[in-house]
Amino acid sequence: VEFRSRPVLTVPCLETETAEIPLAFTIRRAVPADAARLLAFAGPVFNEPEGKLMIAPGEFQRTVEEQREFIRSHEAEGNLLIAAFAGEECIGLLSFQCGSRIRNRHCGEFGMCVAREARGRGVGTALLERLIAWARASSQIHRVELGVFANNPGAIRLYERLGFEVEG
Repeated sequence: VEFRSRPVLTVPCLETETAEIPLAFTIRRAVPADAARLLAFAGPVFNEPEGKLMIAPGEFQRTVEEQREFIRSHEAEGNLLIAAFAGEECIGLLSFQCGSRIRNRHCGEFGMCVAREARGRGVGTALLERLIAWARASSQIHRVELGVFANNPGAIRLYERLGFEVEG
């Protein structure tokens, strides 16, 4: 599926407030052959000093083979790993993993990150809308959860705009 500045998905799409220049990108499931590209994307994003992700700078030390295994682990039912690509370059990544126990298999948690230069241009919205549409179509997933740091107001606005509510 090809997206322009206003992605079209089965979930209604909201335009981002800061999008000025249209960005063409594709969202698709990640496959093991994407491992090196995803690592090239993840390194700089995970090492940003702002501390807006659950991974601390320097903590992410995955090899290409470990990344392939991570991708394969998301091929199981109830798991999803999708990436946004501008050409061959990864510009966004979203992973979702459902619970592994009987009492929590119906819900799961996602993590998402977008390259600095692609933020505010609809990539995060499109990734999250794809997850929501996938979860709604699933007979297994009934709840999508996330954790977000208070120092990430852009992400919080996105989550609230798409219907997520604060709990706890």
